[in-house]
Amino acid sequence: MTSVCAGTYKQVEDVQRWQINAFNLQTYNRSLVGQTKILPAMSDDKDRKESGGSSFGNALMEKTPMRKLGSIVGVSCFFVLQAIAQTTPALNTPWQWQLSSTPSASELINVKLYDVDGFDASASLVNSMHAKNMYAVCYLSLGTWENWRPDAGSFPSSVKGRSNGWPGEKWLDIRNLSTLGPIMTARFQMCKDKGFDAVEPDNIDGYTNKTGFPLQAGDQLTFNRWIANTAHSFGMAVALKNDVEQVPQLLPYFDFALNEECFRYRECDNYTQFITAGKPVFQVEYSLSTSKFCPKANAMNFNSMKKDVDLTAKRIPCR
Repeated sequence: MTSVCAGTYKQVEDVQRWQINAFNLQTYNRSLVGQTKILPAMSDDKDRKESGGSSFGNALMEKTPMRKLGSIVGVSCFFVLQAIAQTTPALNTPWQWQLSSTPSASELINVKLYDVDGFDASASLVNSMHAKNMYAVCYLSLGTWENWRPDAGSFPSSVKGRSNGWPGEKWLDIRNLSTLGPIMTARFQMCKDKGFDAVEPDNIDGYTNKTGFPLQAGDQLTFNRWIANTAHSFGMAVALKNDVEQVPQLLPYFDFALNEECFRYRECDNYTQFITAGKPVFQVEYSLSTSKFCPKANAMNFNSMKKDVDLTAKRIPCR
């Protein structure tokens, strides 16, 4: 069965997630007959205020009864649910982030999580990671057009904006989901087909940059929620990459966080919300010495390390 709306239903007993489109649901009943809390997939700050505030707890609506219909869970609004298993990393997870080149199976180092380029990595490499009990993350730039990707020709000029500062990259008009949605969904399918456990979507804070489009905070929230819900529909977890200012609104939708240089720019505090929610934070600094950020990172229970800006294999982990 396929889902017809976006969101996540979670049965705590077996940690299965049920993908639907308009709501995030959590059961607190061992059977599928019971009470369920509903979190609306809110489109903007106005919706969030109307539903009771910005926090995950405050946004939960009234409890709604669920019915068990064989292996299918029925919801009173006639949503059809799809059971999808997905896993998330532990709070304390040694990791490697390597994008400038793709490691071979023999070059994999002794960590628990690898984040590599989704296009360049092969299914065989992901299998090798899993054979070593590693969690595999698929890097995708979903907020920019990259002229070297095999699907670069699928993007019309109307959605391509200014350069984001990297050679061959331009910001995308994320408001145009009718055009971008099918392209990005095909990328999620690629990650799933290769066996990845999760997705790292890059450049998902365009509204804070000069993109060539009049992007607003609400546009970014809509796009980022779409990313999270789509990743979940494929049974993959998803990281919130940067977008520090929108952590409070996006925390319920994302499974872990990945940040660049929050200690340098003194903006790490928002990420404690992930830790409190039991969701890990993966973090890197490029210019600070480890003595300047590692003690703080360890105290905050972040998985931090020093990397070079090109994200080669070199790493200096904090723990």
